[in-house]
Amino acid sequence: MPSKNEKQFTSCNFYTSVFDIRQLHESQFKEIAFAGRSNCGKSSLINALVENGGTVGKKNLAIVSNRPGRTASLNFYMIDENYHFVDMPGYGFAKTSKKMQSKWKKLIFSYLSGRINLGMLLLLVDARRGIIKTDMEMLDYIQRSAVITRFVFTKSDLIKETQRKHLLQETEKILYKNIAIHPEKIWVSAKTKEGIMRLRTVIKEEITK
Repeated sequence: MPSKNEKQFTSCNFYTSVFDIRQLHESQFKEIAFAGRSNCGKSSLINALVENGGTVGKKNLAIVSNRPGRTASLNFYMIDENYHFVDMPGYGFAKTSKKMQSKWKKLIFSYLSGRINLGMLLLLVDARRGIIKTDMEMLDYIQRSAVITRFVFTKSDLIKETQRKHLLQETEKILYKNIAIHPEKIWVSAKTKEGIMRLRTVIKEEITK
């Protein structure tokens, strides 16, 4: 059961999907966006954040698929009737057509650069893979657009402690010049729930600013 001091979410519901940036209208709600390459665990993490031990929220709120490239739109979820989670299309899936990759990239970058409501971007990286070429493109864009970003390692239960240390060292070498990214790296696992409480707290702190 969640502890009494844990910053929980009290309600969560699917809100809308946006396939073209022209469909995105002004909103009164602050937004927390989830970005990462295909199959890095975005949807699983959203489900873990809102599940709250199965007592609050909705299990499997976000659609999880073993087939990379499944999320093809900006999927908005209403949280606590007060703000939105935004599940973004996974980038870097090689088997998707170049035309579709280009469309998704335009949708992602247009949203990040022009969305006034965007309070924070959570950049998710699969701990088993680390930062690869497709992530570097996103990092470069984050640096240029100055989007407030928190760095999250997903699937943390699948690597050993020695691997974590090495991954952190390599990550620091890459990120040290990117001033838009918060220095804290958050390790999460949708399976073991490691880091879920910490990430909930980070989100709540950003929303209440």
